[in-house]
Amino acid sequence: MRRLGAALVVAFALLGCSSHVDRTVLPWLTARTTTSWSFGIFSGAAPRLSLHVKRYGVFWHELGDVGVGRPVVLDSETVVFWASGSARLVRHGDAESSAACPGPSFRGAPISMTVPPSGGIYDCSTPIAGPAAAVVTAMRWRRLDPHGRVLQELTLDTEAPDVVFMRPSVAYYDATGIAYFVTVNRDWRASSGCTLLAAEPEGVRRVASRPGLTSAGCTDPAGWARVLGRALSRA
Repeated sequence: MRRLGAALVVAFALLGCSSHVDRTVLPWLTARTTTSWSFGIFSGAAPRLSLHVKRYGVFWHELGDVGVGRPVVLDSETVVFWASGSARLVRHGDAESSAACPGPSFRGAPISMTVPPSGGIYDCSTPIAGPAAAVVTAMRWRRLDPHGRVLQELTLDTEAPDVVFMRPSVAYYDATGIAYFVTVNRDWRASSGCTLLAAEPEGVRRVASRPGLTSAGCTDPAGWARVLGRALSRA
């Protein structure tokens, strides 16, 4: 009996349970958060997000993506999201997602995807030059509609080998949807400060500089808003 009791305790410790909560993103797309836990020495919770699409108007099918992040609705037929560091897109009727930002990467660096506050479109930012994947001196920026059509494409360059992008992605948006990038001096000990670049309909514009700032100051949207005279939100 003692052996049986000990075996039951071990079995109970190994048993796990799970629960899930579904959230309707669109009539054809559901985001499911599954929380799993086990007991005893293996206790702990591990929430996981998965996306499920309705097929043929009846059946629900789980997308094969792992490491799924929050889905963002572009329109009634299209949703974008991150999965394991990759920008993904799924449309009504798709059985699986596809790359939201297709194209070659730079030295294995991920292609960044951001969505302006107004929604309905999305931006892809691809590093194209620099001494390392995380040290970028030039980028290709594309604005796409929900059908994946490129609405605008620009090349942004720091114009100096000792100046790099603070991060290889859009840093801010204004209320009109203009995308802003921040460049900084690569060697902060030699020269501090940063510059804001705007991807405007007419092309790339170097809109403002803030000399003598620390890296923290360069990432402050309120400070840039005072320079520009308009509010900025983080991408």
